Parts: sequence; C-alpha cells; structure tokens
Amino acid sequence: MPRKRQNHADQSPALSPAEQSFPSATWEWRRVKIKPPAQGHQDSAPKGHRWRRLPVRNPRDPLTLTVKLRGGPEAWVEIHARGDLGRFPGYVTIAEVVLWVNGHQP
Repeated sequence: MPRKRQNHADQSPALSPAEQSFPSATWEWRRVKIKPPAQGHQDSAPKGHRWRRLPVRNPRDPLTLTVKLRGGPEAWVEIHARGDLGRFPGYVTIAEVVLWVNGHQP
C-alpha cells in the first residue's frame, strides 16, 4: 500500500517562547486636543529703546559699547550701551548705531 503524502504546513515546528508571534495591534480613532507649546513672557506693550528717553549726549565724548554677534542670515548684533540694549541687523553702519545710542535719530 502506498504511503500517504503528508502536508508539511500541518507539521510546523513548535516555536520557542522567544519566537512567538504576537497578534496584530488593534487601533481606534480617538479625538484628542493637541495643546500649543507654551509661549514666552509678553509685555503688555512693546517697549522702545530707552536711548530715546535719555538726554542727548555729546557724540565726541568716548562711548563704551558692547557688541555681541547674534547671528542669523542677516548677521544680527546686540549692542549694550548706556544701560540698555538694542538688536540691529548686520547691514546697519557703526555710525548709525552710535547716532541712535547718543539719542540722535539717524
């Protein structure tokens, strides 16, 4: 009598616990509200440079400025002088900054 052909799919070897496959994850739609990121502190009104309110000083007197490069595509700089700071794009000339700090409108 001929032997019966056995289907090899029925004879899959037993998987070890580390190789067990897990059932597919189930999912469902949920409505959730995504909060916007926290914003920084905002003053009630934008403040201009206090240099305008300071008395006009003699432009020939020595003036101490601290220049800090902020960077960016326009090479912004931060100028500290006379107790205040101002941020200027890199294309502003030194003469315009000094006039601004002295209280003269360029």
